[in-house]
Amino acid sequence: MLHRTPNAPVYPNLWNYVGGRVEKGETVEQAALRELEEETGYKTVKINFLLSNIYQQPNYRVKRHVFWCEYDGAQEVKCLEGQEGKFMFYAEIEKKEMVPEQKEIIKLALDAYRAQK
Repeated sequence: MLHRTPNAPVYPNLWNYVGGRVEKGETVEQAALRELEEETGYKTVKINFLLSNIYQQPNYRVKRHVFWCEYDGAQEVKCLEGQEGKFMFYAEIEKKEMVPEQKEIIKLALDAYRAQK
């Protein structure tokens, strides 16, 4: 989880998962892999699709594509964007001030992970 900075243009000082925009010429999968590496330094080749939907930001609508991946336990994960980054148990996430809808999406991702095991 990443803790956004107090001066972030959208949802300042809230917690959120890694995210960003799709750049010209990228697929949504390529964008997800790139954003993960840019924001945390973590590199993976396997991501799992979770959902796509439209949601309302404060000033505009966004089409969101959400993926999840399993941590390999070997690479260092850093906070390269925001004021803090860390792994959390869901019980801790439930207590954090989060970007809207993200707690529910994280729960869906955890359910998808558990269904694979």
